[in-house]
Amino acid sequence: MAQTRKESGLRRETLSNGLRVLLEALPGAPRASVSVHYGVGFRAEEPGWQGFAHLFEHLMFRGSANLPNGRFYDHVHRFGGYANGTTHQDYTDYYQTVPLGALEQALFAEADRMRAPTFTEENLAEQLEGIEREIDEAVTRRSYGGFPWPLLPAAMYRTFVNAHDGYGDLSRLRRSTVDDCAEFFETHYSPSNAVLTVVGDIEPSRVLRLVERHFGDIPARPVAPPPCSSERLDADRWLSRNESGVRAPAVAVGYPLPDPERDRRGYLTHMVLAAMLDGYGRETGHAPNISAGCGFFGPLDARDPDPLVVTALVPPEVSPESVPRVLERQWEEWSRADGLDELVERAVSSAVVRRHRIRTDLAARCRELGRSELLFGAAEQVDELPEQLATITSSEVAHAARALRAAPRGILVVEPGEQRDEFPAAPGDVAGASADWLGRGRSRTTVRTMATAGGVREFPACAEQPELRLGERRDEMVYGGPRVVAIVDDRVPVVELRLRLPLGLPGWRDTSLVEGLVGLLEERVRAGARARAFGGELVFSVDGQWLDVEGHAPTERVDAWLSLLHEALSTRGFDGYDETSVRRRADFLRHQPDRMLDDLLRRRWLEEPCCEEFPDGTSPTLDALFDSVTDLRDGVLIAVGDLDPETFRERVEEVLASDTAGGRRVVRPVPSVNGPVTVSDHEHDEEHVLLCRPESVEESSSPARYLATAVAGGYFRSRLAARSIRHGREGYRVFAGRDAFLDGARVYVRATLPRGRVAEALAEIRAELSGLSTDPPSESEVGRAREFCAAQMLGVADSPATLADMVRGAVAMGGSVDWLERLPVLLNETATAEVVAAAEQLFAGRSSMNLLFGDVDP
Repeated sequence: MAQTRKESGLRRETLSNGLRVLLEALPGAPRASVSVHYGVGFRAEEPGWQGFAHLFEHLMFRGSANLPNGRFYDHVHRFGGYANGTTHQDYTDYYQTVPLGALEQALFAEADRMRAPTFTEENLAEQLEGIEREIDEAVTRRSYGGFPWPLLPAAMYRTFVNAHDGYGDLSRLRRSTVDDCAEFFETHYSPSNAVLTVVGDIEPSRVLRLVERHFGDIPARPVAPPPCSSERLDADRWLSRNESGVRAPAVAVGYPLPDPERDRRGYLTHMVLAAMLDGYGRETGHAPNISAGCGFFGPLDARDPDPLVVTALVPPEVSPESVPRVLERQWEEWSRADGLDELVERAVSSAVVRRHRIRTDLAARCRELGRSELLFGAAEQVDELPEQLATITSSEVAHAARALRAAPRGILVVEPGEQRDEFPAAPGDVAGASADWLGRGRSRTTVRTMATAGGVREFPACAEQPELRLGERRDEMVYGGPRVVAIVDDRVPVVELRLRLPLGLPGWRDTSLVEGLVGLLEERVRAGARARAFGGELVFSVDGQWLDVEGHAPTERVDAWLSLLHEALSTRGFDGYDETSVRRRADFLRHQPDRMLDDLLRRRWLEEPCCEEFPDGTSPTLDALFDSVTDLRDGVLIAVGDLDPETFRERVEEVLASDTAGGRRVVRPVPSVNGPVTVSDHEHDEEHVLLCRPESVEESSSPARYLATAVAGGYFRSRLAARSIRHGREGYRVFAGRDAFLDGARVYVRATLPRGRVAEALAEIRAELSGLSTDPPSESEVGRAREFCAAQMLGVADSPATLADMVRGAVAMGGSVDWLERLPVLLNETATAEVVAAAEQLFAGRSSMNLLFGDVDP
């Protein structure tokens, strides 16, 4: 029988087997998030077993008594959801986000692997290979690999529990057996060592009955005691490591934080200090450029001990020892409360808004609730933190700075060298472990399925999926300004803001120059730093098609955000700069193959343009180019959050609108090239292919074309995806899509291939696309795509930020919020015959432009 405790908006339950349950109703959320947090992480590993908790996390996705052979993902992928897991110091979490109709299936899946996971030698070998790839990408082949984690703990701590590498040693992990896995499960994966969290538009009593049905008969087992991790530095400790292939030293400094359970306010004060320090160098223009934050993986993510982590990339001419000295001076300066008020107010605002944004994201909220309950027994702190942070005072910050000035530190220095040093051995580790792994004498069982309760269980059917319902909104053009879409979401006092402007003909001709101008603009106006001063964000970016401005602001500072945007877009005087130096700011684009292909395609399709701007074909001045790409009359401005739509529209008109109505003349370039175009670049190990042709904007909103693209190559069961899987080719990735391009739209196929496979792959891709005509999609094939796409669209409402992003994309393509809201219904109403016709029109037997990137034989 469950024991109940209700607090805040949460319903707490404890099942008879000890499983703790958190349920929270979020009215209007069409998807649900489910997480299970187990009280086992890196710190639970014994010497010689480092990395096993992470390996075990991977294995938990590979099969259980009623969901064998990777079937865990069936309900997730089918409905466009997602699932994953992570391993941290004190916990391992598993989480899913699915449509509400699949909630019981998600609960069934989590219960089945809590009850009876299956371990096989085949899956164990497969996951060891996966972990090897993960370590290779995150550490081995990555510059500054292991910086600051998992290297910094070895500098901060002397005990194995805290200092060892959580990724582990693969040579040792390969000696593990399925019996080792079974023992680890029995020791740590008891229901009483877990917290199950469910968040969504749920009826808690009904969900509790489902939880009882699926989890209630899982046998209770003893829980392994938590490891003793208490430890404090008694003096500064330095750890140096050589790194090949880097030009400048990197320094990480770890300071001990107050115990987050016994001294929560002290911990929060350090979160404010970290926000004050983060960006030092970026904001002042002084070296070194410093980043700071609490915890290796984020604040309040571990029990004591937990570090304040400060990292810096040091210019080659500067000594790494300068970083600790800079910090000492900064702590000394901040140890006096006088004059700190404004700086603390800015940092508090930034920290508060960050917490608000996290708690409005469906999956992030679910995971935070579960983690806070498991670690501290205080899930409600997720909603209390913003208010608590807002009360941190300058005197508290000064007191914390004085303590840090005298505190011992762990200091990690990664310096350029001829070759990378080995990872330091953890204290208490056992070197040269024998094949039986520390003498435990494992048997070589091939398969282990943990004892089941209740025998074979039937996977539950999917319930009816909910409809997508977005908030109150206003959508209209502003005279002399952008199209404004404002949507109400008043859960937290924050507004998500997005501006999208087409680059226009001059910008599309020279996207790298536009990119350089935007970088120069940020240096001159410092819009990002000034927005962060009031708890907001304002970031410019260019992707070749659009100039995007992304950001957010506290509700009471939206006017300040709009004014800052206006100032940035009104900045002129670029003609005093050298064009070559401006363009050089965008050099990184040569490392983005897909972007290079798109830019090349734009230039080819614009070979014979005709428009009112610069009709003689001359290049615009830098100021004229900036004027062109920042013309608000062609843009869309999206706002989602705690606002009044009418008041927001009025403020946009006051702050941003010009005296000129109407947009620029529309240019519709027609591609004149259908032959292959090749670009050689020997720096890449892969070859990239783009097949592309134009599509009208009017056609782009067709639900039938939406589904036809999915069937061809737009989701995991598409024809192109199935062909890639059938061949089992590593590095062979191909997909289809549709997007805005120039002032119209396009349909495309992209492929990433191993070297030397272009000709073969092109033939295969064209054969698959031609099959859409000779072997048209069946009713069941279209039905699967329809089910996936309609369910995936429900994710639009997962958070205000997600909604703002999706609305921006839809509106920039000529759509509307109403269309976005109705799309799941439209997809379900679209007849198969319409999809078959659309697939043939889009993909089958139509000529396309081929753009090949890589070391390609033309």
